[in-house]
Amino acid sequence: NGGGTAYRAHGSGVLSSAIISAAGFLGPSIVGAVILIMSRRFAFSRAALLGLASILAWTAIEWGQDIFTDAVTWSYSGLFVLLALLSGAFLRAIIAQFFAIVFAVQTVEGWAYAMISGFSRDGDHMVSDTGNLAELLGGSHQFWGTVVMGVAVAILVLAFLLSGRR
Repeated sequence: NGGGTAYRAHGSGVLSSAIISAAGFLGPSIVGAVILIMSRRFAFSRAALLGLASILAWTAIEWGQDIFTDAVTWSYSGLFVLLALLSGAFLRAIIAQFFAIVFAVQTVEGWAYAMISGFSRDGDHMVSDTGNLAELLGGSHQFWGTVVMGVAVAILVLAFLLSGRR
């Protein structure tokens, strides 16, 4: 479902640990916002798709640890390169905007996870990202869930407003 687990070293500082915990919620909205703003102009839609391909390639190189993850990540990276090479600027822009919407939906889809304090995986209790933020910074996991999801949605709304300006 596009989800994953982020591990951090116990020696990480409070700020870096908080950033890691919030990044899973904010990442899709930031990427979606950048793609939406860039694809506003036909000339930048190619750059938006190539940028997305580059991020996926970097992800495969940096974090891919199994054949399945590498195959999927490199396949998507190649797909975005091929889409970027399309000759029709209008079609490229529509495709880039479609993927910006996919990232926006993924952001909003994370609302339920943002509101839980923990979960079980393979019989072990795991603290959720917002549960981790509450442990690190104080407050409740619901408060931090509302904050990170509010920021993520605000990023998307701002991108939508900026993408419509002439």
